[in-house]
Parts: sequence; structure tokens; C-alpha cells
Amino acid sequence: MAAALCVLGACSHSDPAKAPDETVAQAVASDAPDPSAAASDAAPPVAAATAAPSGDCRLIDTASVEKAMHDSVASVKVDATSCDFRFKVAPTDLTVEYDASGGADDLNILRNTVAGASGAMNGAVAAASSAAPGVAKMAAGIVAMSTPRGLPVLGDDQFASGGVATFLGVRRGDAYVQISVVALPDGVDPWSATADLVRETFANQH
Repeated sequence: MAAALCVLGACSHSDPAKAPDETVAQAVASDAPDPSAAASDAAPPVAAATAAPSGDCRLIDTASVEKAMHDSVASVKVDATSCDFRFKVAPTDLTVEYDASGGADDLNILRNTVAGASGAMNGAVAAASSAAPGVAKMAAGIVAMSTPRGLPVLGDDQFASGGVATFLGVRRGDAYVQISVVALPDGVDPWSATADLVRETFANQH
């Protein structure tokens, strides 16, 4: 998974015991230059620069991703359990993950990690605001985490959060899909888009 999508430590297979410490460090360092991020944002090698065909990601087809994000896919990075999409216009980083088993554990990791990261960032902002008035107000949109009330029921259990990044994890039986997005394109509704991606990913597994 791309490093940007783990900004809250909410990769579904992250170590839950380490997540709170990691997310505090990431939150504190969020305004500082990140050498590793600079490296990951660098231009990819020539061989990887062309757009990936729709068949490259077995979890979901590229046409479905482009429809949800309202942008053309520029490249896809694929591993055994996830596909990370980058786009031609918007600086969007979208990761689609699928786990055929262990869905309850995956969803609990997402819930616990997002909750821990939210608390840590709010604590850091509160401490900083006492020394620099206005910090809390400026950071309010970044640290606010919320589960949308209007999100449709997509499985047996689910969790969603918006803030620095948008996360939607859904369990159906033992299977699990997680959608993680940083920098959604303008005009894209996060919950409609991620719900569509969850539906398409589950559909592709049958």
C-alpha cells in the first residue's frame, strides 16, 4: 500500500499494537518534509509510466475505478491483496484491498487505528493551540473523523471515516474489502464513490 494511505496507520494489515505510536509520530511530522514521501512522489521509472490495462488489477476493473473517481487511471501498483491507483489529473491515491478471510479482525484493526489516530491528533492540536492560538481552528478539518449517517448497508459489518483520508471497510461473512483514498478529486462524493468501489470489488470475487 502507498505510504500516503497509511497516514493514519489504517492499512488493514498493519500491526494494531504499533498503530497508535506510529500515528502520533506521523501526525506530529505531517508538516515537516518527508524524505520517504519525496522519494515515493518522484517520477516512476519509464517502464511503469504508462497507464495500466484494466486486467492488471484482479480485484476491480479500471473502468469501475475511473467511473467512481471521475478521472482516468495513470498507473496501478498491484500486490497479492491490494491495488494502488494513481490518476492522470487529480493527485488522488486510491487503494483497494481484499481479504478472503479474517474480515472481522481486519475491520477491528481499521476501527481501532482510526480511533487511536484521531485521539492522538486532537490531543496534539489541543496542546499546540495553547501556545499558538488559531491552530485548533486551522486543523479542525484535518483532525475531524466521522462515520457518515447516510452510508448504505454494504455488508454484515462496516466502518467509515473521513478526515486526512477517507476509509471504508466492509465485512461480508469472513471476506473484507477496504477502500482508502487520499486527495479525492473535486466534486466526488466520498461515500457514494467508496460504496460503489466496495460493491464492485465484492462482485469481482464471485
